[in-house]
Amino acid sequence: MRKREKGLFLKIIPEGSSKVRQIYLSPLILNFLRGFLFFIFSFLIFSLIFSIWMFSNFTKMKLLEYEVQKAKHQEKKIIEIEKKLQKFVAFSSQLENLLKPEKVLKEVLKLEDTFSYDLSKREFKGLTFYFDLPVKGLISNFFSPIHPGVDIVAPLGTPVKSPLEGIVKEKGIDEDFGLYLWVDHKNGIKTFYGHLKEITVRKGEWVKRGEILGKVGNTGRSTGPHLHFELWDRGFPVDPLNFTNYNIFTLK
Repeated sequence: MRKREKGLFLKIIPEGSSKVRQIYLSPLILNFLRGFLFFIFSFLIFSLIFSIWMFSNFTKMKLLEYEVQKAKHQEKKIIEIEKKLQKFVAFSSQLENLLKPEKVLKEVLKLEDTFSYDLSKREFKGLTFYFDLPVKGLISNFFSPIHPGVDIVAPLGTPVKSPLEGIVKEKGIDEDFGLYLWVDHKNGIKTFYGHLKEITVRKGEWVKRGEILGKVGNTGRSTGPHLHFELWDRGFPVDPLNFTNYNIFTLK
């Protein structure tokens, strides 16, 4: 190989032959070859860097997917534990109420100075606590330590009336109770309504005694149209039939 006129001569001598072949590479061809080789080298380097970047992102994405799935699984377990804990607390509260004598129960139900409670008459000064059930019907499930309320069978769409005046605290949809409603009354008294077909009041609305809250439904885990009704006093479920003037065996 020798340089001539800024170009290159390539001499090719085949093995075992005396014939010599010459190839002349002009400066233009040399510049083209240099540019082509530089392009190939740059492309290889870029491809390598891009491949490493893509692999890194793919790995990060897989790790994130794994963490998300792990978090969802843990969240599901936490929800299940919370539900079991709530059931256990409710069961403990109900069992405690059942085991308390009347004297102790009277202390638990003691209200503020402006509202005195008479256990025998079941009434407050200024607030009658001897109420009608939200709907008339047959009791299919009574209050017990594992069932903190009563189930009242009634036709679909029967109006559900508020037994006491109060404020609508919460309404929503639950897997077990379907369309439900919470109403806060005076002095720590709360009522709960489950399996509703429709709710006719708004959250935060003040309702009077006898005002329609919604309609009997069959939502959630229900075997037929009925109302699940609960009565709570200062965080403890109590049997609502103890405070109603209905005959518990013939609620028609």
